[in-house]
Amino acid sequence: SAHETCLSVRFTYGTAFADTHNQLHHAEVEEHKLREHEELRRFVDEIKCPKTGKKVDLKDHHEIDTIRHLDDGVYPPKPVVVPPFAIDRTSVTNAEYASFVSAKSWTTAAEKNGWSYVLDSLVHSSSSDHLVDPHDGHWTAVPGAYWRNPLGPGSNVSDIQDHPVVHVNHRDAAEYCRWRGKRLPGDREFEAAARGGRWEGHYRYEWGDEWVEGRANVWDGDFPSGWDGEAERGDPWKSTSPVKWGGENGVGCYGMIGNVWEWCRGGRKKERPLR
Repeated sequence: SAHETCLSVRFTYGTAFADTHNQLHHAEVEEHKLREHEELRRFVDEIKCPKTGKKVDLKDHHEIDTIRHLDDGVYPPKPVVVPPFAIDRTSVTNAEYASFVSAKSWTTAAEKNGWSYVLDSLVHSSSSDHLVDPHDGHWTAVPGAYWRNPLGPGSNVSDIQDHPVVHVNHRDAAEYCRWRGKRLPGDREFEAAARGGRWEGHYRYEWGDEWVEGRANVWDGDFPSGWDGEAERGDPWKSTSPVKWGGENGVGCYGMIGNVWEWCRGGRKKERPLR
């Protein structure tokens, strides 16, 4: 189902309210480069597809080059107007993506390449052959990890059908939308939906400035290995949570912050926006 806004909305797009934003200059954001380093290229060259035995080429897994803005996405603030649009109330679930894969016989990029990234503290015990990303030491490249085996070989999605699908690149996501007769949201549209009707002012979270336990699935404890969520009644999920966990916001959308990164339309092949 989808929730449709009725009117154009105007708000200040960007992160002027972030703690670190006043320490950044616009040039720092604009000149931030893709992480195309020889060290990363050598790392990728060492990975072989478990199905074919062939080495993985960097261009075959271009999403690892996705631009990473400073502070996980800092943009110079500016006023924007977002025309009316429709957006699904939840992220795409494993069950929904399975229907697409079955109907279109779709093979994701992670399946073709034979590997994907998994947080090292979540890697399934039966997954032993993996390499650590030299730029993000807590992420490991696990052969055989893809959306049906999200934590590596031996894991599955049978008990998490209502959790968001993961290990899909931008094209995998866009093709699902095409199949549904929809499209990916723009990043400004995504933010408009995430604001939950709060168009004026700036807030740290979509519900206000104070953290509220049980409203968003985030890491509890010392990231990336010191998870203590079992002691926190507000968020029991170490990995993903059901898409409707945490409740809906002021415009009827769920999980607009926390849980998973989500693709947005726009950008170029190696610079796709994530929210």
